[in-house]
Amino acid sequence: MPTKVVPLSSKEKGGTMRSTDGITRSTDDPWGADSSTYDRMFSPLTGYIGRATIAITETRLPVGARILDIACGSGALLIPAIERAMHKRKAGGLDKVVGCDFSPGMVALARAKAERVGDSEVFDCEVHDGQALGFDDQSFDAAFFLFWYLLVRESPERLARSCANPQERGRVRHNLLDGS
Repeated sequence: MPTKVVPLSSKEKGGTMRSTDGITRSTDDPWGADSSTYDRMFSPLTGYIGRATIAITETRLPVGARILDIACGSGALLIPAIERAMHKRKAGGLDKVVGCDFSPGMVALARAKAERVGDSEVFDCEVHDGQALGFDDQSFDAAFFLFWYLLVRESPERLARSCANPQERGRVRHNLLDGS
């Protein structure tokens, strides 16, 4: 299944490049250009945090959960969420996971990793600007973002409400590392 790309702007983008992992990326995508290095350097830490986040929220996720991973990067939370959804589907659930990131290169890497662990009916990877998500309200039961919100000025809860309705079944989970 090809990666869905939601345009971030109407401005024409630059050229393309092929990285060492074989994924073609835009030269206007610095996060994507270095996605393999990012994955190699940070996945041991971010993967641990992603797995822990899914584990500690498991009891609060509804049956048939629709999960959104905002700024999924190379898949630190996306992969354990897909593994969870695959397990739930074996028991008859209809769980679904969507990972999104503003970097087409990161989305391509996350999709490649996701395809190795899950059925494409269980997940999707899309390019979205986390500050202007293209999803209808209440599209998800849970919205997760690990470290992305450190780079933006928006309130994590405000961003999550655009995807899940906390007054209904929606949940928001974010991790904050405070050096104080």
